Amino acid sequence: MIRQYYPQRCKPTAFHGRPVGTIDVGTIAYLQDDYRRPVCRNPWIVLAWIPKDYAKCTAGRFHTVRLAGGHLARVRSLRDGRELTISDCHLLAADNAGLTR
Repeated sequence: MIRQYYPQRCKPTAFHGRPVGTIDVGTIAYLQDDYRRPVCRNPWIVLAWIPKDYAKCTAGRFHTVRLAGGHLARVRSLRDGRELTISDCHLLAADNAGLTR
């Protein structure tokens, strides 16, 4: 998923009538443990947004339904190649602290 559609926090502009998330795929962010004293040593790149999965029961059988507004991002470290799945609040905290490119 390239863009984060129908997120909780979105840009004022819309893409094809849908609200778009504030962090795009390809954004480089310096994720921190403590934002009071930021350290820019390990850059992370946003690889993809993961849509929400919901288990729905219909006629006694469960099946997976995809929902709009996924809030999990797959990121990769540009320093050592590790990959993580993180919440959008970590990326938004880095963006608010001015630690994104």
